[in-house]
Amino acid sequence: MDIYETAHPSEEFPYPVNITREDFADVAHFDPDEFLFKNHRYTSLDSLLADLRSLSKALNQDLLDLVNNEYTNFIQLGQSIGGCLELIDNLSVEIRKFKTSLGQTLADFEDSSATAAAVVQHKRSLNLLKNKAKLILVLNEQCVSFETLLGLNVAERAADRLQQKLHTLTTLHLSISKIYSLIMESVLNSADHSASNGINGANIETPINDTRQLESSLNSLATSSLANKELCHFFDNVVKTKVMALKFEFKLYLDELLIMAKADPKTYSGLIMAVLSTYRVLGMSSEAVKTLKNKT
Repeated sequence: MDIYETAHPSEEFPYPVNITREDFADVAHFDPDEFLFKNHRYTSLDSLLADLRSLSKALNQDLLDLVNNEYTNFIQLGQSIGGCLELIDNLSVEIRKFKTSLGQTLADFEDSSATAAAVVQHKRSLNLLKNKAKLILVLNEQCVSFETLLGLNVAERAADRLQQKLHTLTTLHLSISKIYSLIMESVLNSADHSASNGINGANIETPINDTRQLESSLNSLATSSLANKELCHFFDNVVKTKVMALKFEFKLYLDELLIMAKADPKTYSGLIMAVLSTYRVLGMSSEAVKTLKNKT
């Protein structure tokens, strides 16, 4: 229904009242026509104009007082911090010093971290070197045991003793071959690791910013490198030669044992089966056939 239609008879009469700011201060969408019709349609225009002029004057005065107060507060704030400029400068200097100190501390931590990483890597390299040395020593001891057992009781012809000796020699031979393979695999892995990370696994790209750190790293590298060189020399010139020799000697021993047992198959039937089984385990079945054909 249009607001300008005649009011309902039951509607209360709108007595004239003064216009105040509270009438429309909290209204989101203020409609002057609707406001005047509902509240002041019986108020004279002169009275409305007087109220509006009075309200406008009061609002202007309030705005002026607000601006003056805020400006005064702003001036007082500026004056209050005027004596703090020196303090602010001092704080700025201290903050710059702290930032520099913090940067140096970070650099020290990074250097310490790099040093610790290098030490851990050297320790791993030394542990690998120690384990490799243990394997080489065990391999050397087993080679000596194999050579000693192979040379014992050469004239023995008892089938049970020969079969027991063959079993022990075969066990030693398999153990020697296994340890030798592990060492050779370790040598290849160490070579690949050294090529990518530096001598004995030390990362050559790790930054070294301290003379003592450099000296320690060089000493560690020199020590581990010298030990590895001596270990490789012992393995290449002593142990590896023994392993190659005993493989050849064991092949000859098997051939001789098979030929001897073939000459008396009734007495050495069990030994023949043991020798043929050893050929098969060692992957030399064709050598057994060749030996039998040559004998025949």
